[in-house]
Amino acid sequence: MDSKSKLIVFITFAVFIFFPVKDTFLLGLMFENLVLYFSVLKYLDAWMLTFMLFNCWVMVCFLLWLFPFSFYYWNKAVDEFESLKKLRGRAKNITTPTPHIAVVIPAFNEEKTIVQTIRSCQHQNWKPRQIIIIDDGSTDKTAELVINRFNLKRRFYVKQKPRLPQKGAVTAIYSNGIITLISKVNAGKSYALNLGFDYINRSTEYACIFDADTISHEEGVMGLIYPMVEDRDLVLTSGRNQIVNGCHVIDGKVVQVGVTKNPLILSQIREYLVDLVSKAFGNSLDAQAVLIGNFSGYRIDAVYKLNGFADRGMTEDYDYNFHVHAEKVGKIRAILTAQGWTQGPHSLSGVFNQRVRWSVGILDSLIRYRKVAGRPDAMGKFFVPVQMFKAIVFPIYFIANFSLIPLAIYLWMTNPHGHLVESVFMCFYLPAYIMKFVMEVGIHNYIDWKYIKNYNNASTYVWLAMFKMFFGYAYNSILLTCNAVAYWKYFWGTATWGKMERTKVD
Repeated sequence: MDSKSKLIVFITFAVFIFFPVKDTFLLGLMFENLVLYFSVLKYLDAWMLTFMLFNCWVMVCFLLWLFPFSFYYWNKAVDEFESLKKLRGRAKNITTPTPHIAVVIPAFNEEKTIVQTIRSCQHQNWKPRQIIIIDDGSTDKTAELVINRFNLKRRFYVKQKPRLPQKGAVTAIYSNGIITLISKVNAGKSYALNLGFDYINRSTEYACIFDADTISHEEGVMGLIYPMVEDRDLVLTSGRNQIVNGCHVIDGKVVQVGVTKNPLILSQIREYLVDLVSKAFGNSLDAQAVLIGNFSGYRIDAVYKLNGFADRGMTEDYDYNFHVHAEKVGKIRAILTAQGWTQGPHSLSGVFNQRVRWSVGILDSLIRYRKVAGRPDAMGKFFVPVQMFKAIVFPIYFIANFSLIPLAIYLWMTNPHGHLVESVFMCFYLPAYIMKFVMEVGIHNYIDWKYIKNYNNASTYVWLAMFKMFFGYAYNSILLTCNAVAYWKYFWGTATWGKMERTKVD
């Protein structure tokens, strides 16, 4: 971690630690109130006792765990960003011939976005030798658009023995030498990916998967593949997602980066920015599991070792990530300097469908690979416990926090000891909220501005941070509801893929 970044992090935390509240320091005040609160517990009724015990527990967590962990967390995250910055520099200065790379694009009813995705592949500085589109039984004009726009010709398809599990017969194949469109009977994304990988030339060592709504920066393929060229143990990478809604796209290139006024999109933009830091920390623990599948790089021999993508669960990318860890075929890393754009759902139903499916997929994969947890010979032995904590404990913790506000208001207005509620909020939660805002505007934005720079205007970062502070409660409530519905659907076996939202970007 460079000294300047370390100083920024430490000063930000010092502002919180020594932030004066009611003429005293926060930590001293917390400790003083903690002693006071414990001393009055025996006088409280059941509801107030529950409220105060929960808040005492939160304060203990702040005092004994949060601050030491925060210093460790930010040091590890910034160290990872420094490493990725140097990695990108080495990739741009490579003098040896670029490796053979293929891009596989699974598509089902993607007529609004597929052309832009293919064009972005053509603009890469590391040119793919093959761009393979698998039309998985689309009922719209996906195939027709690709054929006409890229001048593809019908080819005679020679059926060969598949190396990976297949389902759904091939109905037609079109190609112009580099771009190939394979139409098949609908059988799901996993089988579409397996067919795409089977069609890659045997001399090709690396492949990328782009979803049909993904637009990559011109250095995107290089960013995903070069780390595997440099590190032979690395078998799976993914880039970072930025929401394309609100951006201006021409011919497969994002020529103007912007944001929309849609509150759901703004919430997702901020969520993706904050998630970059947790992914950087996950890299440092070798606990990276939930890599984005829409913009990812693969060492092809590892795909064959794992027998391709399994048709199980709701998220084939999560399952593959977990499978890599379980079978110890290699390392996984999020390459946060590799830039891709994706569409975020712009309606409440779209967010609901997407997040329920993701939550079901993560939970299903966690349960399937639960035996990896703590196994001493497992690659990334922290990986399953960390993901279990995030998937199971975090929702419970957030539900408790969200339940706190209506309970606090009720107790403040009706309970004889209601003055304790005001004391807790004024002396603890208010300064904690201020600290969170400082974190949002300060550290997260500084790290993104220095290492990523998703947006060119500093005011955009401040606006997104303020939006999250004032409207984050509502958005997190939506995500918690999605988690609850996902767990219900999973255990009752009623989860379905849902309908994906797409809007035209050209």
